[in-house]
Amino acid sequence: MTELTKRFQNVTTIDLALKQFGPPDVDRGPVVQYAYPKGKRTLTGYRRAIFYDHLARTVTVAVIEGLDGHVAVKFYPKGQHKRPA
Repeated sequence: MTELTKRFQNVTTIDLALKQFGPPDVDRGPVVQYAYPKGKRTLTGYRRAIFYDHLARTVTVAVIEGLDGHVAVKFYPKGQHKRPA
């Protein structure tokens, strides 16, 4: 985990992730949905999400660009996460 965290610490865009790590194993998006917490219509989803399964034996690395353009890198134990549809 430490090595993966270091490798992805400067990833701020999907394009940068693709340039540094190559094609992902899964590429999804965009997904836009509406949720209604407390009766208020709220936009949810993401522009694009890419998943790297081949970079580690025990975790999947996800690079997710939100609807607001913010990019987050997340690490999921393999077999224990549900990819965004």
